[in-house]
Amino acid sequence: MAAIIKRNNRYCVVYKYINEKGEKKQKWETFATMPEAKARQKEIEYRESIGTFVVPKCKTMKELMTEYISL
Repeated sequence: MAAIIKRNNRYCVVYKYINEKGEKKQKWETFATMPEAKARQKEIEYRESIGTFVVPKCKTMKELMTEYISL
């Protein structure tokens, strides 16, 4: 389950997940507008419901840009 939280002029989608070590973690993704945040929230919840959700993790700038463009 993902939640939307307003912070200043931005909207954050917050959700919990379990990492590869079995630890519970929380992820925040920031968006400029509420419609963008709602779209991401719906995508996260849909993918969780069908079991295909993968938490974004980037180690290099190239990986970050590729992941950002795909979102």
